[in-house]
Amino acid sequence: MNKTITITIAVLVLALLIVIPQLSDKINIKLATNFEECVALGNPIMKSYPRQCRFGETTFTEDTRPPVACTMEAKLCSDGSYVSRTGPNCEFSACPTVATTSTVNVSGVVTLGPTCPVMRNPPDPQCADRPYVTTVQVIEVGSPKSSPFATAKTDAMGQYSVNLPPGSYALQPIGGNTLPRCETKEVTVVEGVSQKVNLSCDTGIR
Repeated sequence: MNKTITITIAVLVLALLIVIPQLSDKINIKLATNFEECVALGNPIMKSYPRQCRFGETTFTEDTRPPVACTMEAKLCSDGSYVSRTGPNCEFSACPTVATTSTVNVSGVVTLGPTCPVMRNPPDPQCADRPYVTTVQVIEVGSPKSSPFATAKTDAMGQYSVNLPPGSYALQPIGGNTLPRCETKEVTVVEGVSQKVNLSCDTGIR
C-alpha cells in the first residue's frame, strides 16, 4: 500500500515538473495603459464618441484631439547650438551636455621702468619701477587664432588676475606703438595649481 502511494506521488511530481514550465511559457500577462494598447490586446470597443475600450474594470477613452503644432522658436544653448520645441507640450528639447573644465587662477603685477635716466647704487626709491595700468593679453600657444584667448586689465597697483583652463599660454602686456616695450612670458597652467607671473615693460629711459 505504501509502495503504491509513493509511486503515485512520484508520478504526480514528475507530471507537475513537466507541465508547469510549459504553462509558464504560454502565460503572458499584458496590461493596457491607454486606448491604443487596450485595442491592441483585442478588447472590445464601445460604440461611442469618442470611442472607448474596456480592459477588465478599466475603461480607456480614445484621444481625438488634433496634434499640437509647435512654434518655430529656437533656444540658444551654452555650447552655441540651438534646440526647438517638441512633444505634446511644445517644450524645448534638452540642450547637449557640455563637459565643464576647471580653471586655474593666474595673477601677477605689471611694472614699468626704468623711471630715471641714471640708476644709482644704492638704488634711489624715487627711481623704482612703478605699476603700469594696461591690458594683459593671453595668447594660447599653438592656436591658429590670432585673437587673444583672454584679456585682463591691471588696476592702479599694476595687478592683474585671470582664470584659465589647463594649457600653455603666452602673457603679454600691451605697450605703446614704440615705447614702452613689454616682455612676453609663457606659462603652463596645470589643474589645481595657481600661478604668479610678474611682467615688466621697458620705458626706454637710459
